[in-house]
Amino acid sequence: MEFLLGGWVANDEACPVFEEIIANIMVGHDFLKREIGVAAPKVAWLVDSFGHSSATPDLFKRMGFESLFFSRISDDLKDLRKT
Repeated sequence: MEFLLGGWVANDEACPVFEEIIANIMVGHDFLKREIGVAAPKVAWLVDSFGHSSATPDLFKRMGFESLFFSRISDDLKDLRKT
């Protein structure tokens, strides 16, 4: 099993507040360490987000992440699932 991001919940990037994003990651990482014995993830994956603050990559780098991935499934791929 591999953990990505490790936040308590997915970030709400529609109206982010840096303090809440940081607290979300801290709570999730503390839980993973305390309950499962897993070190903080170094890869962040923000799945199916509708948009991102331009400061998101810098914020995640400052929180210790080595890489950040975010995207939505393209409409072309969604259409392939229908066939």
